[in-house]
Amino acid sequence: MNITPKISIIVPVYNNENYLPETLYSILKQSMIEEMEVVMIDDGSTDNSRYIVEEYALDYDNFYAYHTKKEHQLPEI
Repeated sequence: MNITPKISIIVPVYNNENYLPETLYSILKQSMIEEMEVVMIDDGSTDNSRYIVEEYALDYDNFYAYHTKKEHQLPEI
């Protein structure tokens, strides 16, 4: 993303694969999405949430994925 984001959205993620796609899609459809960065922090999910987060990070330049190895640890950067 070449534009400095005006808005940062932090999305905490933990085992919510059933709701995560809808959440991320709704962010993606915002009118100011070009001026936003979306930081998704997966707290050691054991379901498919981590893969959903990675998919969005790969598909969209302003979506960033961070993962912890275990619940309640600092994310890997």
